[in-house]
Amino acid sequence: MLNKLLKYDLKYVYKTLIVFYILDFVFALLTRGIRLFENSSLMQFVAFIMNIVTIVSFIATIIINIMKLWSRFVNNIYKDESYLTHTLPVTEKDIYISKFLSSILTITTSVIAIILSLFIIYYSQDFIEFLKTSLDGLANAYDSTVISIIIVLFVVFLLELISVVVEGYTGILLGHRSGDHKMIKSIVIGFLFFMGSSILIIAVILLAGLFVKDIMDLFVTLAPPNVKTIKNLLLVAIVIYSLAITFYFIFDIHILKKGVNVD
Repeated sequence: MLNKLLKYDLKYVYKTLIVFYILDFVFALLTRGIRLFENSSLMQFVAFIMNIVTIVSFIATIIINIMKLWSRFVNNIYKDESYLTHTLPVTEKDIYISKFLSSILTITTSVIAIILSLFIIYYSQDFIEFLKTSLDGLANAYDSTVISIIIVLFVVFLLELISVVVEGYTGILLGHRSGDHKMIKSIVIGFLFFMGSSILIIAVILLAGLFVKDIMDLFVTLAPPNVKTIKNLLLVAIVIYSLAITFYFIFDIHILKKGVNVD
């Protein structure tokens, strides 16, 4: 039954996301095509506008992805669809796991779609050589490989977006336990959790700075961080986001098991 829940959750989100993926690729192709003819001031201006449009499309893809996940969560658990959801032979845990997995899968594909679109825009032999040289230097500094560096950056960005989604889930669950103004309270609580997570990250970085001078220099000097400092920050970010997501996952299931007040 969990598979069926996940299937319908993904179908609901992707029905809209596919349109934005297509727009991302179309805008990327148009931008790439226009960049080939930047031989006049007019074409440079058009290319600049298309770059902005494409970036807006990327941002919209992520925002719509997150909003559709939250919308599905509310409709499926609290609105008209909830009457069917809560009569299915599934546990509250299965319902939440389906929503959680759909957030991971859709956010991942959205980020991949954006990366592919960027590849369409900027791909060239010179760019690949520049990218390879830059990543090789970064990999050597990290005592790692280029693939590992790309994976780490991808994971950090992915975890950050997933944490935003589950913070929203937590806000929805707590906000809908009240008798009135449920959506407003859900938004406020979700935002507070988001701010709390952000403050926690800064606090942990400050704490780490007490033991690692390079990290503390980020707060007391204007000097740009070195590669080692960036490496430490990425590792700290991965740990914090992973712990935060785990906390929200356990906490949300606990709240959901207490029952819901269907609208």
